[in-house]
Amino acid sequence: MSGDAKRPSSRQGRSLPHSEAGGDTPRPNHETGSSARVTKTPDKISRKFGRYRIIRRLGKGGMGTVFLAEDTQLQREVALKIPQFESDDDHELLERFYREARAAATLNHPNLCPVFDVGEIDGIHYLTMAYIEGQELSGLVRAGEPLAAEQASAIVHKVALGMAEAHEKGIVHRDLKPANISMNQRGEPVVMDFGLARLNNSGDARLTKSGAVIGTPAYMAPEQIKGDVNAIGPGCDIYSLGVILFELLTGEIPFDGPIAAVLGQVLTQEPPPPSSFRSDLDLRLEAICLKMMAKQREDRYDSMFGVADALGEFLFETTRAGVYASTSGAHAANVQAGANETIGGSTKSGPTVFTSERFTVVSQFVRRSVETVGQWAAPRKKSLGIAIAGAVLSLFGCMLAYQFFDDADEGRSSRVDGANGGDATHSLNEITNSIGMQLVLIPAGEFSMGDTASHSGFDDERPRHRVTITKPFYMGAHEVTQKEYAAVMGNNPSFFKGDDRPVESVSWNDAVEFCRKLGVQENVVYRLPTEAEWEFACRAGSSTSWHFGDDANMLTDYAWSDDTADGTTREVGQLKPNGFGLFDFNGNVAEWCSDWYSFVYYSKSSPADPQGPNDSNAKGLGNAKVVRGGSWDSTAATCRAAYRGSNLMTDGNSRTGFRVVRVVGN
Repeated sequence: MSGDAKRPSSRQGRSLPHSEAGGDTPRPNHETGSSARVTKTPDKISRKFGRYRIIRRLGKGGMGTVFLAEDTQLQREVALKIPQFESDDDHELLERFYREARAAATLNHPNLCPVFDVGEIDGIHYLTMAYIEGQELSGLVRAGEPLAAEQASAIVHKVALGMAEAHEKGIVHRDLKPANISMNQRGEPVVMDFGLARLNNSGDARLTKSGAVIGTPAYMAPEQIKGDVNAIGPGCDIYSLGVILFELLTGEIPFDGPIAAVLGQVLTQEPPPPSSFRSDLDLRLEAICLKMMAKQREDRYDSMFGVADALGEFLFETTRAGVYASTSGAHAANVQAGANETIGGSTKSGPTVFTSERFTVVSQFVRRSVETVGQWAAPRKKSLGIAIAGAVLSLFGCMLAYQFFDDADEGRSSRVDGANGGDATHSLNEITNSIGMQLVLIPAGEFSMGDTASHSGFDDERPRHRVTITKPFYMGAHEVTQKEYAAVMGNNPSFFKGDDRPVESVSWNDAVEFCRKLGVQENVVYRLPTEAEWEFACRAGSSTSWHFGDDANMLTDYAWSDDTADGTTREVGQLKPNGFGLFDFNGNVAEWCSDWYSFVYYSKSSPADPQGPNDSNAKGLGNAKVVRGGSWDSTAATCRAAYRGSNLMTDGNSRTGFRVVRVVGN
């Protein structure tokens, strides 16, 4: 947003003439530092304020007062902010105020509060933004009453994603604290009040060159306290968000006392470990929190994306472990699938479908559908229509839930056929994301991973072992195409060009970056599959060399390999899918997995959700990541479901691409 223009959000629909907005927007002179006229803010504001009708005061702080108001032209409630000017010469505060509008108006993220309008009416400056109905995050924080670790992590994870968007636009908040984060009625955090925001590339540094300390002491980074303008950047917000995470986890702030004492402690003392206030705290989460609050900027995460990745991984691991634990013992025996598979003369249970996950998907669908109808009908005041629509949606939700659970039973029966080498047919649950990528819901389950000598298995595929995937996930129905990759990354590195061909010549790092950017774009978690998830999805209930059986002659129906591809990649989805409805698993391009590669890993692999060797061990093995599935120049033997390959994580070639996993419930 330029300094001399109103820019309504996309929700507002159209730009309003200045006369409709209630007055001209002041135009600060950025060349000279002078700005529009400043007058002392009156003690009382009229109930009728231009186009706005003041309803009540929401709060008052050092920067001004915020009112709940009705925009009478657009007929919606907004938060109207009136800055507090103590004199007629407060030009610096006025410029800070308009900087908030300019900064926030460039942002578009569900966890950041949008700005609608800014201007001056009868000499009084104002700003309007979305009214977030809910409560401040500070209202959830009580001394000695910490939040559940998962809840605290989820809140901070979403704030990190929002602030990552701000940082990419060159905007640093500089005053992140619980009072500046609102929890909306859906329980989503929304970052408010960019009043101290700094546009890194705008020349706004002159506002703090005097060395003045700006922010809230308990949440300020050391470099912010020192007033070092050149050192202030995204790292300050990372530190502040670390303090927020500390407070949510412990019910305390790391440094407390008079302002001077707090400033001194932040500069000279290390924050206490959160576990000193909460003995049951997961040490992985404590490590994330302390890294965010590191004294030196270079010791913190490189970016908010790094924070989000770390917390996302923690939440993924914690949720997965919780589901696995909750389905152990007698209860697990009642929910496991009935599919059977014979290995070495013994009968093993087949893939498990945890109905609680299916219920979660159905309930989320019904809830969001009802909310959508309510949002449509509410402004029209059609109470009867809302009631009818709600009843219809509830009935539809019940029907869908019945079909969903019934399909789970049918899916278990179909996997028995798949285990015998046939084409298992499943009731598919598909979604299409923002770039047109189709994803299929893969149920939780159990399977035999690896191969045996009788199936021409290589040494690194043994021993064959039982693995449980404890949580369902969405997986791309196809390998990521060049069109999809370019839509997110802005480039296409592929050797064999074609919009609907799989992207290739991408490194593991490139694939991870694609997942990260797509996740930020949609505010969900995308990642590469683990090696175990990849093989589980590839097999689709089978235990044979290929998901369709042991007859290599059938490969031409399912995979582009050296016998059929004619030395090039082919458009995705042209051949038959496997039993889960996934295409090209055994050919076209090999696919990156998240795991580090170790030749002997199977001898010590975890029986539940194996993640591969840990970082400290794997880096000594040559920084190689697992690559799965055959490619356009692979033989039938290297297209098998169990075949394991590896590449350096920094290397890309025309034989290697990837497909994505989207985490359920994010």
